[in-house]
Amino acid sequence: MEGKLGKPILDAFKKARAELNIFELPKGLSAGAGRKEKFDNFLIASAFANKDKLDTWIYFRQAVDFGASLEEISGILFWKIKDLLLKKNFSKFSEKQLKNFVSRLSYLLPEARKKGLDAESAFEQFLLEAF
Repeated sequence: MEGKLGKPILDAFKKARAELNIFELPKGLSAGAGRKEKFDNFLIASAFANKDKLDTWIYFRQAVDFGASLEEISGILFWKIKDLLLKKNFSKFSEKQLKNFVSRLSYLLPEARKKGLDAESAFEQFLLEAF
C-alpha cells in the first residue's frame, strides 16, 4: 500500500535503533489510488445551526483544506438556513437573523469577487461575524 514502509525497511530502522513515529489515518480516510478524500460539509451546517462559532470555523477551515469549493460550502449552508426558516426553528437564531444570513450568503461570493476581494476571507469573515 502506498505510503507504508515494508518490513525490511522497518527492521533496518529498528536494528539501527532509530526512533520511529508512525502516523496512520483513521480507517475510511486513507487515500487510495485515484480516490480523493472528501470532507463532510454538513458538519459546517450543523455547527452553524447550533450557533457554535468555534466548530463552524474549524469545519470551514477543514473543508477548504480538503479542497471543498466555496460554492459547495455556501450552498449547503444556504440550504441549512432555509431549512431552519421553513421549519420555523428559531431556538438559536431569530427569523430576522436567518433571513439576513440568507440574503448576505446569496451575494457574498459574487460580490467579493466583483470587488476584487479574497472570496475565502470574505466567507470566513461572514461565518465569524454571524454569532
